[in-house]
Amino acid sequence: CHLETVGTMHYQINWKKPWEIPAILGETGVRQKEMEHMGAAYMAEGLVTLAGSRLYTSAAYTPKMIDQALACFDRVFENVAVKAD
Repeated sequence: CHLETVGTMHYQINWKKPWEIPAILGETGVRQKEMEHMGAAYMAEGLVTLAGSRLYTSAAYTPKMIDQALACFDRVFENVAVKAD
């Protein structure tokens, strides 16, 4: 399962304005840093991810374990805010 939190590799490029491309691609570093913060927030709640964006599930998970994981996600997402430009 891939958990997209910061859109690290999602860009809107206007090919009619190629001079804007370097600045748009420069956002990768900013998004990477935010993904690291999200990974740390998940880990603080006991949710282990790979590179802050990938999760793995198991058929051995019980309904109780799934409910616990969802509660952890809720606590992380309660602290997410939109960054003002």
